Amino acid sequence: MATENCLFCNIQTNERTRIIAENELAYVIRDGFPVTDLHTLVIPKRHAEDYFSLSNKELIACDDLLRQVRQQIQSSDSTVDGFNIGGYSDLQKLILEEKQDDRKYLTEGEFNGR
Repeated sequence: MATENCLFCNIQTNERTRIIAENELAYVIRDGFPVTDLHTLVIPKRHAEDYFSLSNKELIACDDLLRQVRQQIQSSDSTVDGFNIGGYSDLQKLILEEKQDDRKYLTEGEFNGR
């Protein structure tokens, strides 16, 4: 269900060229402010309060896209040796993030919290 002022609903209707993968219940875009080169967002099409509010079908749809994008990232960049998958809710839209292991992009001091 689209909400008028939702950035992610707007992408589904007005900025479809940003969508790199999609199924019936979720879609994938590259992050507009990436932490890593292929920082990717998997976004359920329905607004959900959090991960635990997704239906089983939505969870499977998101997982299918996460696995598909993981394979694409590994195929396009052989230096990727790990992924961080996390989620956050922004504007009542749940976002699942998939990004390469941040450690290769941080200096040792940054990684160790110094």
